[in-house]
Amino acid sequence: MKILSANIYGFGKWQDQQIDFRDKGLVIVSGENESGKSTLRQFILFILFGFPPKKRESYLPKTGGKMGGRLKVSTREQGIFTIERIHDRNNGAAVCFLTNGVTEDEKWLKESIGGIDYRTFQSIFSFNSSDLNQLHTIKADQLGEVLLGIGMTGSDQIYQTEKKLDSHLNQMFKPQGKKPEVNEQLINLEEIKKRLNDLKTEENSYHEKKNLETKVIEEIDELQQELTIWKKKQLYIEKQIQVSPLLNEFHETHQQLCLYKKDGEFPENGIDRYNYLKEQLMPLKSEFSVLKDNEQNYLTELERIKQLLWDPEILEEAYILSEKSGEYSQSLNEIEYLFTEISKIKKELTNDIDQLQIGLRMEDVKDLSLPFHVEETWNQLKNEKQRLSMDQENVDSETKSIEHQMKNVEESNQRINSELLPLETINDYKQKLNSHENQTKLQLFNDYNHNQKNKWQKESGQRIKQSNIVVIVCLLLSLIGVGTFLVTEINSLLILSIVLILFGIIQRLFVKNSNQRMERILNQAQTVSNSELKLEDEQFKEINTILSEQEKYLTELEKGEDDYQKLRIEQLKIEEKRIFFKTKQENLAVQIDEQIKLYPFLESVDSDYWPKLYHILITVIQRWSKITNLESAIEENKKQLTGYENEITVFFQNNDFESPQKETSEKFTFLRQLIDQQMKYKSNLEQYQEWQKQVHDLQRKITQRMKPYHEEIESLWKHASVEDEENFIKKGNNKNNQQKLENRIADIKSQLSQVLSQSELENASVKQPNEQELKLEAGIITDYLEEIELNLEGKRQALADVKALLVKMEGREDYSIVKHKFHLEQDFLKKQAKKWAVYQLAKQMLGETKQTFQKNYLPKVIKSTAYYFKQLTNNKYTNVFAPSEGDPIQVENHFGIRFNVNELSQGTSDQLYMCLRIALSEVVNEDYQLPFFIDDAFVHFDENRTKIMVKLLKKIGNEQQVILFTCRNSNEFSEEEIMDLQLV
Repeated sequence: MKILSANIYGFGKWQDQQIDFRDKGLVIVSGENESGKSTLRQFILFILFGFPPKKRESYLPKTGGKMGGRLKVSTREQGIFTIERIHDRNNGAAVCFLTNGVTEDEKWLKESIGGIDYRTFQSIFSFNSSDLNQLHTIKADQLGEVLLGIGMTGSDQIYQTEKKLDSHLNQMFKPQGKKPEVNEQLINLEEIKKRLNDLKTEENSYHEKKNLETKVIEEIDELQQELTIWKKKQLYIEKQIQVSPLLNEFHETHQQLCLYKKDGEFPENGIDRYNYLKEQLMPLKSEFSVLKDNEQNYLTELERIKQLLWDPEILEEAYILSEKSGEYSQSLNEIEYLFTEISKIKKELTNDIDQLQIGLRMEDVKDLSLPFHVEETWNQLKNEKQRLSMDQENVDSETKSIEHQMKNVEESNQRINSELLPLETINDYKQKLNSHENQTKLQLFNDYNHNQKNKWQKESGQRIKQSNIVVIVCLLLSLIGVGTFLVTEINSLLILSIVLILFGIIQRLFVKNSNQRMERILNQAQTVSNSELKLEDEQFKEINTILSEQEKYLTELEKGEDDYQKLRIEQLKIEEKRIFFKTKQENLAVQIDEQIKLYPFLESVDSDYWPKLYHILITVIQRWSKITNLESAIEENKKQLTGYENEITVFFQNNDFESPQKETSEKFTFLRQLIDQQMKYKSNLEQYQEWQKQVHDLQRKITQRMKPYHEEIESLWKHASVEDEENFIKKGNNKNNQQKLENRIADIKSQLSQVLSQSELENASVKQPNEQELKLEAGIITDYLEEIELNLEGKRQALADVKALLVKMEGREDYSIVKHKFHLEQDFLKKQAKKWAVYQLAKQMLGETKQTFQKNYLPKVIKSTAYYFKQLTNNKYTNVFAPSEGDPIQVENHFGIRFNVNELSQGTSDQLYMCLRIALSEVVNEDYQLPFFIDDAFVHFDENRTKIMVKLLKKIGNEQQVILFTCRNSNEFSEEEIMDLQLV
């Protein structure tokens, strides 16, 4: 991903600002303290990942306005798109605008950046100077674990987590301990179990009493169930005694109802339905009678209208003739219009000819002919004349420009010649510079020889000391060997002693000869001297400046001479153009004379105006042609008028129509009035025919509407098995009486249902009850219920005695409480064991994860770190080694000597950690293409390593965008890379 530009609506001190990141790999954001660098960095993070509401409020603009903005970015997968995030819109959620017009949400943005969140980005792709101190705040044996955590998560969280897991495991359980939580719980559980065994013996007698209690309770339940059943029977008998009058009335009413049911069926609400049908038929019959009267009136009027109508053929002929009245009026108007147009055109034509003032007359226009090619010829002559005029002006202008340039070049060459030094002086300066360079090289060579000689003298003394120590050790060992030989008489010890003595002497001689050879070599490298004088720095710079200026003057002089020759050639070319244009002007004059011979009136007109004159003449010719056409049209219209007059006169004569008018136009008007009258008759005829049809339709519809009512009446009579109205009404009255009896039975059932249940009501409706028998049965049931209650009271007393004994036994510390406590403690132990197992499993999985990272990712990070650290230290440190068990991270210099990280200087250790973070970002960036933020991390960098670091960041920027926030305005940064916030 690359950040292309930012549009800040409002964020902290920034408001209504446009910032362009210029699509560069390395962007340097420079500015003094409180210039807004950190705020700009937080704005980018806010747009990419969002902030919680409280954190967003801390960046609200102090001067008001909305807080948020836009960020234009580019990715490999999605291309260029814009991210917008506003504080008080969508709860701070992002909206992404793609180039194809599609809008996406926060979820799409997170997928586009690989699922990276704010914390992960800060840990891997962003750091500042305070992060560099992390290597100095941890112990050496912890450094490997911390770097491992940074490699996996971007922080030391894994190392801290592992320490917490070890602490939790030790607090919960130790195999030989007593204070941890699990150990204490095991001891407590053993004590409770011992108490539980003591109480188990007392439980046996308790169970016997408990079984007796259960048995008595069951007997009480059985007696209560039996008591309930007999009470229900007693209640049923009492209900029957209470409702016996209603039951007797029910049976009597039911017997009367059975008599009416023999009378046969009758429609439901038959009388009401019959009366309703008669009421509906009355208005329909009245309406049918009115329609019959209307039908007779329409027939009389139709006969009268038919006698007044013309024959259809005569009406059609009159209609066609009346249509021609419009054409007749149009022809009259057309003739009048044509005479007006002819007069108008002649007047315009006369004005056009007079305005030309070229001696052209009206009679000449009749014979004037301009072929189509004349316009093109006149345009060519005009354009050729104008083009030759412009070319002549261009030639004159170019001639003046060339002369002016040649003059400037001559003056420049004269000025440069005056500034040039003599050739002998320049050669003398060059010889002095060469001598100065030779003196500098000799000085460096002598210094190197002197340093090498001092170094060898120190090293030679150390080698001699080491050789002497070896000789002494060999002598001591040989003496010990000889003494042992004298005691044990083992020959091998004597031989070994002699070998040790010879080895010590030989290595001492070898070291001595080696030192002597090296001293001879160094003595041979004598210090080279030179009698030439070395220039001072100011003299060297002055001479070097003079020679640079002279070289510049010589280059400018050569360029000036070349320019002068080129201008001379251009001057000759322009002169050739001038001759060519003169020949073309002569040819143009001949062509103009030929056109004047063909059209004499052109002699008084300049050739530049010929194309315009051509269009005017074409207009004059067209107007004359239009006058001729209009006169022909007048003759045609006069012929049409004569034909119309003859046609209408013949029509009136043939049909014996007398017209009071004599003018043709008035005859047409009278004819139109007659036609309108006939159309009115025809319309009235159609209207009456339509009304007659509507009357027939209405009669048919009323008949259809009456039919269902008649059918319904017949259906009612048929259902009641009668043939006339009188029998139907009589049978209906009987049906009403039957309905009243049924309603009374329903009322009695409703009253009984409030006292008796549904089943009891059904039993009572079958048989009529006897009140005396019911009272006798009620007395027997009452006696039996009293006996059951006495037996139940005895059982309850026995149950109370057993419960009192059980309460007394349960008053002591009983077995159930201890057993319950034992199970609670046992469950608590299981939870502790499960928690300990979870911690143990987490620690095991963390270890496996560390091993996977050590094998797959850490070597890549360390290898990349070594590469960058080697470049940054200018090959002083050539390798970096990952931390091993008990050892911190190490670096190796070009002599092969290794150093721990805590042995390095503050600046070098910062540089090592920075290389490590860059390498980590590079490895992670293979999967997540995100920019890299660095905030003032060059605090302990010297000038040389700052330059190298900038070059490395430029190289990294080719693959991954790097944004460096700094308050330093170093010369190592190009103007294109630096974005000064003070200028924004």
